[in-house]
Formats: sequence, structure tokens, C-alpha cells
Amino acid sequence: KLGYDVCTVELVDEATGDMQLSAERTVYAIRTIASRANQKVQVVGHSQGPLEVRWAIKYWPDIRNLVDDLIGIAAPYHGWRQTDFYCGQSCVAGLWQMRMESKFMGALNAGAETPGDVSYTSVYTLNDELVQPYSTADLEGGTNITVQDVCPGRVVEHIEMVFDAAT
Repeated sequence: KLGYDVCTVELVDEATGDMQLSAERTVYAIRTIASRANQKVQVVGHSQGPLEVRWAIKYWPDIRNLVDDLIGIAAPYHGWRQTDFYCGQSCVAGLWQMRMESKFMGALNAGAETPGDVSYTSVYTLNDELVQPYSTADLEGGTNITVQDVCPGRVVEHIEMVFDAAT
């Protein structure tokens, strides 16, 4: 109604599949929306979602020229410590790739964490029960904001970040 093209990306196997394959869907969506709008796009993602966007920006150089802003909300950019607890010896691909020591995380964070002429913003909470340590949400070269920077003492957890007014 406001004149903006909007799309959502369905991640592979409801976000349990290979994040590199989900990144391919993200690439397609960014190219499509940028073409329709005839301008750079803004991308907002929650939790795992911004990881695929960063992968797309890093490994598809044309995407860097199509994205103006990436706003990650509660994104475990450097991995998720609890995967060791949930996964043990085996796990679904998406969780396995979010392990702090995974090859996916190593490749995602090698070199510049914020490549291209893209404005990167990471919004997260000190109370996140999943993204631990919360510092995994910091992006070198980006703007990092905790909800508590905006509203000191505010308690907001991982899922609440999606609909929290301060976020």
C-alpha cells in the first residue's frame, strides 16, 4: 500500500537445511526486488536469516551493488554456542553450520565481515537466551546496537525481538 516491493524468503527446509542453498534463494530475491524497484534494496532479517544475506553479499559480488542496508536482528553472526548442546554427534545442516567452529562460520567471517558499499546494522539484546554469547551478534565494520543502548534495563528475548517496539 505504501508503494514498496516486499518479499520474504523461505529458507530451505524451514531454516533447517543447508544455509548456502538458502543463500541462493536470497540472491534470487535480492536480484528480483532490485530489478523491480530499479534501485538498491534494504534487507531485514531475524536470527539465522541475516547469515544467508551476508553469505550472499560475500560470495555473489553483484549482490553488494544491489543491497543498500542489511539490518540483522538477533543474528548469531559468529555462531551459536547452543548447537553443541542440541546437536551432539549429528544435527540438521542449518544448526550444524551455525556452530561457532563450523567451516560455514569460518568462511563467512574470514576477511572483511562487512564487504561492499552496504550499511550493516546489528540490533541485539543482552537478554537473548539463544544468541550466546550475545557478542556473537557484533559485526566488525558495522553499527552494533543493543536494545539496552536504546532502553536501559529493558528485558527482551530472542523471539520478542521481532515485535519489540524498541527493536
